[in-house]
Amino acid sequence: MILQSLNKGKLVVNWPTYCKSHARTFPPLITIRKSMPTLWCWVFTNMNLLSDAQKLFDVMSHRNLVTWSSMVSMYTQHGYNVEALVLFCRFMRSCSEESNEYILASVVRACTQLGSLSHALQVHAFVVKGGFVQDAYVGTSLINFYTKHGYVDEARFIFDGLEVKTSHMDHNYSRVCKTWKK
Repeated sequence: MILQSLNKGKLVVNWPTYCKSHARTFPPLITIRKSMPTLWCWVFTNMNLLSDAQKLFDVMSHRNLVTWSSMVSMYTQHGYNVEALVLFCRFMRSCSEESNEYILASVVRACTQLGSLSHALQVHAFVVKGGFVQDAYVGTSLINFYTKHGYVDEARFIFDGLEVKTSHMDHNYSRVCKTWKK
């Protein structure tokens, strides 16, 4: 039933009932049922089934960092940047877990796509406060934001502070700096 639903892009909505009705066939489902919606939410976001992922997310009783990160990333990837920022604010208010580099990088990308300097500065302050300044994922997103909006000195400052620099990052940064100097 799950694979048929997945192939059709449909959502198996009532997880507790489903798990109880198949307890004899799939005993492990009972023991991990709290993580099943998170797994399926992640699957739906990776299959670009936005409405199904949102429906599942809305009915989930337990949301963890993976669930929140998947949803924020999905919104950002599909251009729903305001929704991504709103969801991140909901995460900050309601989730007991600390944010990580993946959700922060997605939020910075949303700010980049919106062109919102005020939001990006707030997120950047949060990045500094959370200790993610030297993280490559977050740093790359911040560098991308600042260079796309003409703040090359700020981008260079972040680039210089990164723990790990790849040749790809260095090449992109150099290319952008040459463009802005012209």
